[in-house]
Amino acid sequence: MKVSKMIQYTRNPLESWAELKKRHFREKIELLESLTSYTLKQASNILGIDRCNLATKARQYGIKYRKAKWPSQKEKQMSSHSVKAKLRNPNAPKEHYQVDHLTFEMTDTTYALIAGEAVLKKDRKPLFTGIISKGISNQLRFLANQFDEREEKL
Repeated sequence: MKVSKMIQYTRNPLESWAELKKRHFREKIELLESLTSYTLKQASNILGIDRCNLATKARQYGIKYRKAKWPSQKEKQMSSHSVKAKLRNPNAPKEHYQVDHLTFEMTDTTYALIAGEAVLKKDRKPLFTGIISKGISNQLRFLANQFDEREEKL
């Protein structure tokens, strides 16, 4: 019985420890290289490992991930509602819409939400600003419908 098992192992030898380590190393590298179409952050999320650890391994093995695309100067839209922007261009066309105690200040491409009943001018800074994007009008219509439903119950 023992001899037949020995013959079986010699016909199908097991992988040696050194071969196992080499294969494991090669498979890790192949896995890291297969994700180079992603950014480092996306790849680390896919693998479920820390981004810094992945960056270290990538540098160590010369693997480069796609760079995150930052908007170019032309694509950037600056808020025209900040104090600095108002000083730079005090006559910029803005429309104001009062909604209860809030004021919406709008330009062609941006908006700001301002506390409308602030007593002091310093408190009339925008609570937040945003860029007008596709779909925002639908979201606001949905919000308006929610207000309509609650108004009917009054």
